[in-house]
Amino acid sequence: MAHQEPEGIQIPVVWVGVEETPIQLTNQFISQFDQDMETFIITFGQLSPPALAGTSDEVREQAEQITYLPVRPVARISLSRPRMAELIAALGANVDQLEQAHNILPGDPR
Repeated sequence: MAHQEPEGIQIPVVWVGVEETPIQLTNQFISQFDQDMETFIITFGQLSPPALAGTSDEVREQAEQITYLPVRPVARISLSRPRMAELIAALGANVDQLEQAHNILPGDPR
């Protein structure tokens, strides 16, 4: 008797609730890989500039008193190496689409 592969079942994947999910501003990120080098960890954060006011000398004096600027974590994402490669490809394709749609030359910082 011949061996038959089981028939595959296709189930559609649908993103639900995307529009209701809040969009978080992130302007900082770091990417790391774990010790077994199988998983990437991407941390997205938000850095808010300090509120400095006054004359230029007063602003300079205030700025000199700042020892660091905190970055508040918004999300930490873990991805396998293959999924990280997929994300990089998807982001690159999205940037290419934007550049084509707006006639932006590659590398233009707009």
